[in-house]
Amino acid sequence: MLRSTPHLKATRQQIADFFTAHDDITERTEFIKSIFNNDYTELLLDGDQRVGYKTYQNVLHVWEGSYTQRMSQAYYNWSVVAGHYASMLLLGEFLDNGPPGLPTEQQQIVMIEQAEVEKASAFAIPQEAIDAILQQGSGVQDGKYRIYLQFQKDASAKENTDFLRNEYGIGGHGPALTGTDIDEWHDGKGITLTRGSLIGENRKITLPWAKVQKRISELITADRYLNSKEKERLPVYEKQMVDHLQQLAEQAYAREVLNREPAPDLPEMPERENEKQILSIGSIVYVGADQYEVVSLDENTVELRDKNFPLLNKSYPRHAFKQVLNENQLNSHLILPVQAAEEDEPEVLPRKLYQLSDEGQVTREELIVGLELTIEDRRFAIDSISKENGTVSLRDVTFQNGTGFPIFRRESIAFVRDAIRQQKRAAHLKTQADEAPKVYPAPKLENQQQVKVNFHITDENLGVGGQKTKYAWNVAAIRLLNQLEKENRLATPEEQQILSRYVGWGGIPQAFDENSASWAKEYVDLKELLDADEYASARASTLNAHYTSPTVIKAIYTCLENMGFRTGNILEIKTPYLIQFKVA
Repeated sequence: MLRSTPHLKATRQQIADFFTAHDDITERTEFIKSIFNNDYTELLLDGDQRVGYKTYQNVLHVWEGSYTQRMSQAYYNWSVVAGHYASMLLLGEFLDNGPPGLPTEQQQIVMIEQAEVEKASAFAIPQEAIDAILQQGSGVQDGKYRIYLQFQKDASAKENTDFLRNEYGIGGHGPALTGTDIDEWHDGKGITLTRGSLIGENRKITLPWAKVQKRISELITADRYLNSKEKERLPVYEKQMVDHLQQLAEQAYAREVLNREPAPDLPEMPERENEKQILSIGSIVYVGADQYEVVSLDENTVELRDKNFPLLNKSYPRHAFKQVLNENQLNSHLILPVQAAEEDEPEVLPRKLYQLSDEGQVTREELIVGLELTIEDRRFAIDSISKENGTVSLRDVTFQNGTGFPIFRRESIAFVRDAIRQQKRAAHLKTQADEAPKVYPAPKLENQQQVKVNFHITDENLGVGGQKTKYAWNVAAIRLLNQLEKENRLATPEEQQILSRYVGWGGIPQAFDENSASWAKEYVDLKELLDADEYASARASTLNAHYTSPTVIKAIYTCLENMGFRTGNILEIKTPYLIQFKVA
């Protein structure tokens, strides 16, 4: 009926040409839907079989017999109807078999490829149909992208063949193409295609994995494996894979840390009653397992900035912060032991942290886990010490801050002590060169120089609003940020309020949908506001950048407190994308 109806708004050749030029199922579906007439239509097939159809918004209603005396009926989704047309074209059952004209370039390629297929199978299943089945991928989610990226590697044909065998596994489906009688099955031997309407040995063809590998490689080389929509989504999938691998690395590192046996020879913590704390702006401190940097301190208050979430800060009274440091062994590098008889000595200034001998040389100090040092312009922290092997494991802080997960290097104890000695000597010489040691230099206000002011989130309803409200907040924040960068200045307190309302794009995928009529203006505005890389990054973030309001975060913490949890280490494996744990 689909082939025979004379009431379509396009000829068979026009339909074939459109399908050749457009490989996306959505575009094909919309085209087929647009060419059908919207009347109750009936026609006779083979002279005496009466059938009919009627179009609706989402389906095509088809019946057998007259409409008032229907013997059977069915409703087909428009994408299924488009699939039937595609299958008829692949199997050569759609166009008239009239005098052949000059074949197109694409038809010539297919004819050559068909000649290379075994003669017995070429008549059963055309090469175009085989290609269409291979272009479906492995049938596993995102399997087609994994196959495409595997073939971009510098791998051998055998490696690609083994990859395909493992990616496909064992299984099958039917029909393999909508509207056909072709079934597909794959196992360790290869891919087997069977055509149910035929009998005899010609009804089945088995493609060994080596041949499947060869054909997929040819399709990729000819740029025929991925369709246009899949090519657009490929960068998004690649970013998701990078994020996933990073998460796996973080989880592996977390498991390593949790399973690591404590070093038996670590120095004992100093007696708490005979100690002094060395603290200055820029010092690294640990609250639980989280790393913070001291950004402001005076006699009454200490302000901390989260190293992983710089926009979120903590504030402590000075007397309470001393207890926070004492409770965490990771802060040992900030504790300076003193003799009880020397407790009345003046407080050590941050610019004179290191005791000097009479010759002006820095004295030797014990290595402590958590101590930070600089080697070759990179920051490292001591992760563990093995006196038995005479080595120190160093965590690369510079690398971790840049990528989100750590790497380690191992050096001798003598090498690390020498690096610390040189670092201290350089700090001592710099102190001597200054006119006077200044612990907390006050900022100088000259011309347009601004004072950095820490912003605290106080709005309990931050992030509450509809999708277009959140869109407006995001756009306002981006425009303000562009203005601040152009004017090379810091944000005012009022502008910080605007920046704090940025909630990301996780709940607003409509802003990137070019086909959404209700978001047409927002789509155009956003395309103009962001450059190509920024737009691609923002669009990719709709899959995982979901904002969690302070109300939800505080409710979770309240629940933890009700269960008896007050302080301690929290292992975050999946939660960074779900909950912002760092809201003060």
